[in-house]
Amino acid sequence: MYVFFQAGIITLARVLHTIFRKRPTEKLHFFLTSDRAHAIIVFFIIIQHKAYYTLCAAHLLDRTYVLSYFLYNILPTLLFFFVTIRKWESKLF
Repeated sequence: MYVFFQAGIITLARVLHTIFRKRPTEKLHFFLTSDRAHAIIVFFIIIQHKAYYTLCAAHLLDRTYVLSYFLYNILPTLLFFFVTIRKWESKLF
């Protein structure tokens, strides 16, 4: 039931590990003061809310609706999230 939540936590942990791997003090200062970092947190929250509503809908509606909801709402958000992180990581290092 908490698959999306766990996947989001693991992804965020990997991103933070990648960011802080070199020069932790400078990267921490950048992360805490950067608009990009705030955007990452906002995208993470959006994904978690969408995952929560999908899990709630799964108990009330049929599988076809849940699958279409995932494909049209959560999947594009995840793709945008990962592409954005990759672009920012390439600029950071």
